[in-house]
Amino acid sequence: MTQQIHRGCVSCLIGATAPVVDNPVLSMALEDREMLGSRGHAGDRQIHVRECVTNMVSALGSSQWFGRRAVTAVVAVVAVGAFLGGCSPRVGTHGNTVDPQLIQEVVPGVHSRADVEAILGSPSTVSLFDGETWYYIGNRTETLAFLAPNVRERQVVAVNFDEYGICTGVDSFGLERGRDVKLVDRETPTRGNEFTFVEQIVGNIGRFEGN
Repeated sequence: MTQQIHRGCVSCLIGATAPVVDNPVLSMALEDREMLGSRGHAGDRQIHVRECVTNMVSALGSSQWFGRRAVTAVVAVVAVGAFLGGCSPRVGTHGNTVDPQLIQEVVPGVHSRADVEAILGSPSTVSLFDGETWYYIGNRTETLAFLAPNVRERQVVAVNFDEYGICTGVDSFGLERGRDVKLVDRETPTRGNEFTFVEQIVGNIGRFEGN
């Protein structure tokens, strides 16, 4: 072997903590990752990533353990891992997210539709089943590189009105383990058919945004 991989190169690129193959070249490279401790800035990390890739190509190419196809495969995996590891997720807000403090300002039995709209704004959708309910639905998503968006937070606020247009109650739901869970209940328990309606609306948000 004419050249050795810089210690920690594989480790810092793919985040490994143990050898992935029985190969002395990679085993030595995976011994520790402490060399990156002082490289906290993104610019320094990018420079170090380029150095690591160069060292790996040179060392693996001269090793009897790897052929050309194996080297190509290893470098491809390392490059993807380094790319994803150096990316910061993009945070996006979709729909109609309501400030929790504003929700507390809506007083059941006092405020009308006009009052609620003045406080919370226009609803995302309206249900006329068994009375009138306004829904405010918002999502906070994180997107890493080219991967699909991941919903991190979800808020569903339901404002119920009677036949006279007066607010009768406010419900708020959140996202917990992928399911809508009631966080605030300021009236009698929400009816099951309203849950079904909310689930349909929330399930369609991704379709609408995707199109």
